[in-house]
Amino acid sequence: EQKKNEYYEEQNRRKEENLAKKKDLLKSLSNIISEEDWSATKQVGKIKGQWESIKLLPQGEAEALDARYKELMDEFEDHKVDRLVKKLQKEEENLELKLLLLDKMDVLVKNLENESPDFNELEDEFNKLISQWRKVGRVPSEKNQSLWDRFNKVQDTFNEMRFKFDKEYRKVVEKALSKKKKLVKEAEALVDQENIAKAARKVNKLHKAWKNAGNLPQKDENDMWDLFKAATDKFNDMKSDNIDKLREQEEANLEKKYDLIKKAEESKDTEDFDAGHQIMQDLMNQWKQIGPVPRKQSSKIWKKFKGAMDVFYDRRREAFKGQRKDQKENLAKKEEILEKLRELGKHEDPALAVQEAKELQQEFKDAGYVPIKMKNKIWKQYREACDVIYDRYRALGNDLGMEKELANQGIDPDTRKDIIKLQKERDKLKKEVSSLESEMIQYQEAKTYFKPTNRGNALKDELQAKIDKAEKAIDDKKERLKEVKKQIDQLKRTGDEEE
Repeated sequence: EQKKNEYYEEQNRRKEENLAKKKDLLKSLSNIISEEDWSATKQVGKIKGQWESIKLLPQGEAEALDARYKELMDEFEDHKVDRLVKKLQKEEENLELKLLLLDKMDVLVKNLENESPDFNELEDEFNKLISQWRKVGRVPSEKNQSLWDRFNKVQDTFNEMRFKFDKEYRKVVEKALSKKKKLVKEAEALVDQENIAKAARKVNKLHKAWKNAGNLPQKDENDMWDLFKAATDKFNDMKSDNIDKLREQEEANLEKKYDLIKKAEESKDTEDFDAGHQIMQDLMNQWKQIGPVPRKQSSKIWKKFKGAMDVFYDRRREAFKGQRKDQKENLAKKEEILEKLRELGKHEDPALAVQEAKELQQEFKDAGYVPIKMKNKIWKQYREACDVIYDRYRALGNDLGMEKELANQGIDPDTRKDIIKLQKERDKLKKEVSSLESEMIQYQEAKTYFKPTNRGNALKDELQAKIDKAEKAIDDKKERLKEVKKQIDQLKRTGDEEE
């Protein structure tokens, strides 16, 4: 009887645990839906698997839990389908946009045959199209490869035409080609190197140089890369076949580096810090030239070498502490001068502020060196403080010029201030009108790029709305310009009369 009771107690305990687990799963699923995370397919799948694995529950609980679970799962699946539909629609829109951009690239390339093109200008235009093309998102997977093939083809055609007609571009390409041919020869020569360890280091340098050598038309780039890669692969195969020789060379390099460690330890206690610094720098340069050592020894010997150098430079820093104390005092002086310069930036008389600033600038220069880690920061703050002072003075100079012109017209001082304010507004409005007119022209040109498709018509409508908005803004600003001009004229007449 006792065993039977224990069994039922254990079953009830497990049922309660399972009930708590299912409630936690429902909470997680509910959170996903309330946060509208319709892309959480993996997370929901995991919840589903855990839910189905829990069988045993307290009597009367399963039905309500399952109903809530089904309700939440149905909602997630509905939204997942909507999301998939939107994704497919977006891919179709991206496809259409990429095709429009490719059409424009084709037109640009085709026009090269009929004109005497300015390739610098055309390159900017072509690169903008390429940039736009790359920014467009995913397209249907079955269309992706054909799009890329067409994209690469139009790029190759453009580069071929440019190479044919653009002398400067031809020089750039020929220079890059010459560099890459040289790198191929160097890579091919690696297999004849006696010092395999040094040659192995050079492979990495050649790869870096290749990346920085410049771009070639795609076909030439592929051909040269095949040659370069074949040469480096051949060397790597040879290196694998001569691993014993490589190990011997690494051991020889190890002995050379031990010699450098000995010299560094002999020089670490010198009192001549300038000469010691030069010795340590020379030893470091030799260290870098020697080449690789057995991997297991690499970290160990570097620590010994660096340890000797650290002893020297720690002593050198200690000797320079007095000098650093002076530099800290100089820093404090310069920071004090900076505060004064910042205050001058708020001075009510910009002209007087400039006069006082010149004296402070001389004091700043005479203050001496500061700690090197603060050098750039303190100089940047100094330039910023001075810029504020001189910018205010220059701005005052512009107002003074307008004041002088209005004064010559016999206009009283108070009216001059009002006129200057309106003149500034007028100039600002003119710039804004010019900017809006440029935008409107760009929108009008962009409309011509779209074909009469549903997507194309929608984009054209969107552009037309932007054009209408720009036109209205231009009209409003021009109307305001007329009002400002009238106010200026009125003030000038009033100022004349009061004088």
